[in-house]
Amino acid sequence: MAVKMAVKNVGIKVRNNGGIMNKESYEIIKQYFGTKFIQYIIDYDGELNSWTTFEELELNNNQIKALAYLDDIQKKCRLSHLNKENFGDGFKSGIKQVEPSIFNNLRKSCGGMFPQVEKGDPIFEFLSNLMIQHYAHLLIKQKEKLFSFHSSFFETIDLEIFESLLSQDILSDLMCKENGLNHAFQFNLSDGTQIYRDIHSFFGIEIIIWRAFQNSCNQMNYTLENCLNELKLLLKNLRELAKGKQTTFSYFIGLSWIYLEKNIEMEDILIHPLDSTDNPGLYTSLIANHENEMEVEGVFIHPSDSTITNHENENSRLLGAIARIQVPIKVIGKGEKRVSRTVLPSKEISHFIKKINLSLFFSLNKNRGIILTFGESGFVLKRPGGYCFNSSPFRSLNILENNDFDTFSSWLKK
Repeated sequence: MAVKMAVKNVGIKVRNNGGIMNKESYEIIKQYFGTKFIQYIIDYDGELNSWTTFEELELNNNQIKALAYLDDIQKKCRLSHLNKENFGDGFKSGIKQVEPSIFNNLRKSCGGMFPQVEKGDPIFEFLSNLMIQHYAHLLIKQKEKLFSFHSSFFETIDLEIFESLLSQDILSDLMCKENGLNHAFQFNLSDGTQIYRDIHSFFGIEIIIWRAFQNSCNQMNYTLENCLNELKLLLKNLRELAKGKQTTFSYFIGLSWIYLEKNIEMEDILIHPLDSTDNPGLYTSLIANHENEMEVEGVFIHPSDSTITNHENENSRLLGAIARIQVPIKVIGKGEKRVSRTVLPSKEISHFIKKINLSLFFSLNKNRGIILTFGESGFVLKRPGGYCFNSSPFRSLNILENNDFDTFSSWLKK
């Protein structure tokens, strides 16, 4: 299947280069796009991670051509930036100009499919179609995910249709009664959070989709299908609030210098070990990356891939985890115009820290606890990004596997 591509607004045309691809070019596109993006675009169902080499991939002709297209795109983005005598690499700004349809057509050419949107909820259908359209851009590996959508994202939204759908939904009870540019979600929550989200701004509708994606990344399950499920859950909880009911939202906390061999689930808390250094979430590099190569407690820290490796068998283990805390909330008032405030759930976080540090002490005799790196609200109308707790260097390495993991997990659940 031929794929015709052009990159908008930067004067770039990406041509078919005959499907030429080699290991050097593959490493470059892996560095810029990330393996999760590549795996999605070429619809690759085998193992593909940060250490998978080009020679290890089993690719058909269409997949090789798709990789060659990606190589052309990254080159054109960077060259266009340099031709304008700009500083820096230019990939981040250039990639935003690539039309979403280009990536989606590439996926189709490799045999990739797109999920059918469930019918019956017009607002969910509207937002789901946007999620499917722009999902590939979200998967691109970036240290900073701000403005990560295609630059014309807001232009592609028919706000009149969306406003009409909102006016016929219970969600309208959470909005101020003004129309036009002042049409916004406006209310206060029982935890002290204040919401004002103008749907006409750049971070209006986009924030809902981005929030569902970021929450999925924080829970280490960011397939398109799971992102759509998270979107559905966020809308469900928002409607519960509109009905005057109490519901919960997720608050996420990043943990560094810890290795967990699997998830730990407790009442209202779920801890996910980091799944990959190519997790496209906002905080992956904050949790996993290290400044210096060092040897600690018999294991070697590699800053290049953020893993710890035993010298004897070279089996790598990825450091870092994200805890999800469920916080109860309800609407307690209409709020103020253009006032938005996020509140740190100090009580829940303090309880979590105390519990996990005591479990480390009693199960493993560790007198130094975990290091918190970030905290952010997973509330549907809150922009990704939150508090940075700690960016200090190494203090204590906690490797929890086999019997140690079981002992720690048992103490944690008491």
